[in-house]
Amino acid sequence: MQRLLSLLMAVLCLPGMVYAQLTVGLIEANPSSSPGYTLMAPLNSTNTYLIDQCGRLVHQWQSDHTSGAAAYLCPNGDLLRLLKMGNSPLLSGIGGGIERRSWDGELLWKYVISDSNFAIHHDAVLMPNGNILALIAERIPKAEAQQAGRDTAYLQGDLLVDAVYEIQPVGDTGGIIVWKWRLMDHVVQDISPDRANYASLSSSPGKININFVDPIQGIGMIDFSHANSIDYNPETDEILISARNFNEIWILDHSTTTQEAATSTGGRHGKGGELIFRWGNPAMYGIENAEKQLFGQHNARWITQYSPMNGKIMVFNNGLGRQGGQYATVNVLTPTMTKDGAYVREEDGTYSPVAPDLTFGDGGTPSLQSVFMSGASFTNNGTLRITEALLGRISEYRLDNTLLWSYVNPVVASGPLEQGANPAGNIVFRSELYSPNYPAFAGKTLVGTQPIELNPVVNNCTVTNPTTVVDPGHIQVGAYPNPFTSELEVTLDAEASSIAVVNALGEVVVHVPVDNSSMRLSLGWLPAGTYVLRANCGQGLVVVKLP
Repeated sequence: MQRLLSLLMAVLCLPGMVYAQLTVGLIEANPSSSPGYTLMAPLNSTNTYLIDQCGRLVHQWQSDHTSGAAAYLCPNGDLLRLLKMGNSPLLSGIGGGIERRSWDGELLWKYVISDSNFAIHHDAVLMPNGNILALIAERIPKAEAQQAGRDTAYLQGDLLVDAVYEIQPVGDTGGIIVWKWRLMDHVVQDISPDRANYASLSSSPGKININFVDPIQGIGMIDFSHANSIDYNPETDEILISARNFNEIWILDHSTTTQEAATSTGGRHGKGGELIFRWGNPAMYGIENAEKQLFGQHNARWITQYSPMNGKIMVFNNGLGRQGGQYATVNVLTPTMTKDGAYVREEDGTYSPVAPDLTFGDGGTPSLQSVFMSGASFTNNGTLRITEALLGRISEYRLDNTLLWSYVNPVVASGPLEQGANPAGNIVFRSELYSPNYPAFAGKTLVGTQPIELNPVVNNCTVTNPTTVVDPGHIQVGAYPNPFTSELEVTLDAEASSIAVVNALGEVVVHVPVDNSSMRLSLGWLPAGTYVLRANCGQGLVVVKLP
């Protein structure tokens, strides 16, 4: 149908395309890699880049500040980006501000919290109501920390702890803090009965041990919790935080008021601002014999893409201090919950699950290496996109370890490098892959130009020039019954050249041409599991999950 325009660019890359001399830019591509556009904000650059699957620049935003870590593309095409203000001593100046720019680069909003006591840092996310949830570093004076129960043996100076602010943007530079959670409102100590917040750790799983000492920093630590990612689940009204120093992920109940969030009562879970779930290091809440699962992790997020993993939590597990080798993994876990949404604990007191559902990377092949920063996400095809921050490397893997795509950020503080140069200093905090039917691209013409690196090597990867992207809701693909048993009837309201069924490993298990608007597929031979139906409609692709 002529009114249906491109939803998805076609990537035409030679299988296993590898050039030994390449050091930056596109390193490897496979026709099975997930189509889409990769957003990256190199840590030492004022630019944010959008590239296609052939490593070509599609769009670029210029800022007055280097990256403060995370960056996202909003559904309307705006860029939301953390800023490094450089005038805050907190966390060595990582963070301090947030900006929002239009697709054309116009600065729409800039909000700064950056002084000697408070600073925005690492991550912030856009909520459905248009507000921003941001991580905030808060300096706690030594005397206040001591009053809250911090033992003097573990206190050589001030502490830097985390908070979460929900910010309602106002005007060009203003904001109203409409909700707040502070770590310091939920601390516990088990050393001195005569001091504040005394209780056993195991009896207070929703509270945070004020006498925790990071073994890497020692007793001179100031950076207490070091949260490095935040995510929001609108279905449950919950917040997910990665607390790196604790080697834990935490979930907060956002249904509380700010007043309730400072207490242990109120909200949907009835626990106020206490942690309603924590996972990764049970010793932090007094369960000493349980296995430690996380090691300096980053980028905890709920999985929302078309994937068998929908609704689960995934995290990039950096492996910092991991016994048996300092390699990184990607972990996926499913918290056990009651019918009313309460998080379940095991008989020994640990939060369920005992172990991850999935561990990708084991120190072998692939060998994931990045003890700091980094992240991972699932694509619509069920493959993994992984950013190894310190290497500036972005890769896509099937779950059977097959490498489908690899790109090395060519941008350092001085600008783009030449092809073949040593890419030291090309850190990317993490990256995001956006499917071409992402709403931000509606009405946009997305044509890759040249690679970002200088003197690029000509490769055999080509992308068909996409036309303007329209609302994906204009295309209807039916699949009945869903879930299927032996047969699946597929109906299409658009011209399609082929349809495919893809398994959880991202492998195409069925691929057939389309000769009319209704087809019946015999799929009874497939093993039980979750699959994805892909219909190639014109130049576009429509994806339907088959649970």
